[in-house]
Amino acid sequence: MVLSAIRPLGRITAVLAALAVLRTALSIAKNRALARRVRFTDGACPCEMVGMTALQRLLVGVFGAIRKAGNLVVWQRANLLASHPDALFMAASFLGHPSVTLADPKAIQAVLSSQAASFGKFPANVSRFKMIMGEYSMLAIDGDMHKTHRRVITPLFNLAALKKLVPTMEVSIEELLGVLDATAVQPAAEVDVQRLSISFALNVIGRTALATDFDALNPSRTHPLHTAYNSLLGLFGFHRWALIRSLFPWAIHVPVEENMAVKRAHDYVFAEMDAIVRRIQVTADGGSTDEPSSSKIAKSTLATVLLDAQSQTQANGAGTLPLIEIRDELLTFLVAGHETTANAISMTLWFLAANLKEQDKLVAALMALGPDPSLDALLALPELANVVHESLRLHSPAFSARRAALHDVHVPLSDGRALILPKGMEVVIPIQAIHLLPSNFSDPLDFQPDRWNAIRMAGSTDHQISGGTSTTVLHPGQYLPFFFGPRVCVGRQFAVLELKLSVARILARFQVSLPADPDRQQRPACSYAVTAKPKAVPLRFEKRQV
Repeated sequence: MVLSAIRPLGRITAVLAALAVLRTALSIAKNRALARRVRFTDGACPCEMVGMTALQRLLVGVFGAIRKAGNLVVWQRANLLASHPDALFMAASFLGHPSVTLADPKAIQAVLSSQAASFGKFPANVSRFKMIMGEYSMLAIDGDMHKTHRRVITPLFNLAALKKLVPTMEVSIEELLGVLDATAVQPAAEVDVQRLSISFALNVIGRTALATDFDALNPSRTHPLHTAYNSLLGLFGFHRWALIRSLFPWAIHVPVEENMAVKRAHDYVFAEMDAIVRRIQVTADGGSTDEPSSSKIAKSTLATVLLDAQSQTQANGAGTLPLIEIRDELLTFLVAGHETTANAISMTLWFLAANLKEQDKLVAALMALGPDPSLDALLALPELANVVHESLRLHSPAFSARRAALHDVHVPLSDGRALILPKGMEVVIPIQAIHLLPSNFSDPLDFQPDRWNAIRMAGSTDHQISGGTSTTVLHPGQYLPFFFGPRVCVGRQFAVLELKLSVARILARFQVSLPADPDRQQRPACSYAVTAKPKAVPLRFEKRQV
């Protein structure tokens, strides 16, 4: 009887295994056919990634090559240099899934701007963004819904509105300075600035955007929402299950412990965000909640302003965003507006610690503004702007963008040819690697803030991004820490404001230096998942003599 029960199960297993093999074979054939259709208009084929055999590309794809190179950015840059002068190359992931990596400025402009309607978000990324930030996050939606969300959200991030949040940012900066004060009294003591920056930026986004005080710099407290969404960010990690889920989205439902942990974190994060929205609504209507209030929270947070504006729009009979869509955008604020800025703060401080002459030059410029400079004077300071531009060039938290062709499309190139991309082809724009190409910047691996005195961004009127007075005009596709086109980062002015304020206040009080141990002075290693996140940034802080 037992054997008779086992035999059908064995047959079912064999059938499932055969179907899996067949599906794998069909995927390989489909991917190879897709790759063969990529051509230049002169009939030539793009360069394929260097240093791998056809069998290696099929079995392990780019992953083995990336590990061998050290990290994703080093690998991308090496392949772009090898493909010169085309500034693009073909690559393949597991089972030969093809992609084209583009660094040609004219091609990038086509993909992100002039022909943006021909390219959608990369499907594997969309499924993970939805898991982390909801079905209606701006990072996950396209088309008319994306346009509607941008129209509603963009006014929140104009500079005039953001300046009202500066006093709240200053409270969080003072807390950060207090932690550094305690470190500075200990000779040769090091602090992991990445860990502090993450906590600081979480406080800023909570108090200015979400009407929530995470109190993240309090060593005795770990907010469960922060812990849970960190678990969700693991969906983008460079590990076995992340790879499997990127290739087979249904794998997220396999009942293994890692997937179960992701499910628990997802449910908690979304329940907490629902509670935050409800609390803001109740408070706006004059009611009270059981949540303890905090004087550190802005009176009018971005969430409060957004919900108020939606109520007024509804009262006027116009269309509004449903609450579930507002919740997803608030979650996007948390994820996209927190870790990216923290990474930029910690790496800017590291670059200045590693280049003390540049640090001294910036400090002298800050001191020249007087003991209590105005916000406008600080934001307009050329030396501070140059440091920010150069830091974002050398370390771009948003290190890459991925798109997929929605139909067959001809992408123009700077040499007059065009690249023919078939429907479904993945396009990778390696933002960080682009910033490190000698064709875009001289001495690209060096920290040289003064280079921005002679750089202007072509067509840009955004004073937070375009540089100084002139001689070199950069194409938008050569420097794009916040992207450009219809999907330019909506929160870029918030990020730059927070970065400038925090770096200026820290340098006014402390001299920042590298660890005394030469083995700990190397540039911090990064993980490349949702953002380019330094694993640790050990630095020393010494009180300046006033």
